[in-house]
Amino acid sequence: MITIDHHTNFQDHYEYHGSTTIERTRKKKGSTIWRDWIIFDSVEEATQYFNDNCQSEEGLCLNELLM
Repeated sequence: MITIDHHTNFQDHYEYHGSTTIERTRKKKGSTIWRDWIIFDSVEEATQYFNDNCQSEEGLCLNELLM
């Protein structure tokens, strides 16, 4: 699952592929300026965080669109 948050000067890209890690990449004008990983103790915890906090502009996470 991938979602993008748009801000005035940058974009935050969140990627979650079903493990205990969510990758967050900040891009400005197409270039990566920062990358970090959010690590969880369980898959359920990571999924819950992604669904609750990593929403697109339309208010839907990508996994909701794919279901």
